Amino acid sequence: MNGTDDELRHLFKAAGHSRPAVDLTERIMAQVAVTPLLRPEPSQPLLSRRAWSGIGIGAALVLLCAVIMAPSTAASGSATDLARTTLHQALAQASGWASWLLGISVCMVVLTFIERLLIARGRTVRGL
Repeated sequence: MNGTDDELRHLFKAAGHSRPAVDLTERIMAQVAVTPLLRPEPSQPLLSRRAWSGIGIGAALVLLCAVIMAPSTAASGSATDLARTTLHQALAQASGWASWLLGISVCMVVLTFIERLLIARGRTVRGL
């Protein structure tokens, strides 16, 4: 490999330095001036408002069904106590999958909030 480097070095020395054309800078700047600028396309959220509405309605229906179908052990308790007891029983019987589902849902909400915040901030910075 060292021999190849020496051969190239000798070739460049033999060729010598060449001076660039007089109008080289002007030609480069002319090409740069007509090069179109890429405009970033606005990103769309992963889940639309309609999808989030559907998720919210679905979660509300699941909770409503859990409250309605729960055995009424605390007849004299308030509705919030009944809902809390029902949710606790459902999470205890689910053997962990409900905890994962709840964690994933919270992560989705937080990440969507961050995404929308960044999109809004990007619009104000770019003046869109």
